[in-house]
Amino acid sequence: MKIGIVGGGGIFGAHAPAYVNAYDRCQVTAVAEPDTAKHNRIRELLECEPVIYDSYDALLDQSDVDAVDILLPHDLHLPASIAAAQTGKHILVEKLMARNIHECDQMIETCESNGVSLTV
Repeated sequence: MKIGIVGGGGIFGAHAPAYVNAYDRCQVTAVAEPDTAKHNRIRELLECEPVIYDSYDALLDQSDVDAVDILLPHDLHLPASIAAAQTGKHILVEKLMARNIHECDQMIETCESNGVSLTV
């Protein structure tokens, strides 16, 4: 499975080692992180050379990305998840899932209607 990671902030350091250890099952091929100062750290932690995009929309346009790991601030979980589901990407979203039950319901409904999985 080809993975795209959305966000290269602090929690990225907790997720990256798991992807390195699971390389035989999934590979991170793309990361969306607009802050270029974080790009070297991203490559070092992943121990590979993913394509780094300046927006998650650009990452979601990639047909070779099967799923996304959303590591954004909580207020961005809803729009990023909706966009990912609408492009057919399976989703792993960091907790908290969203800011309120209404946003959670929107995320669930969009994923169900697009036939993708949503995992928190």
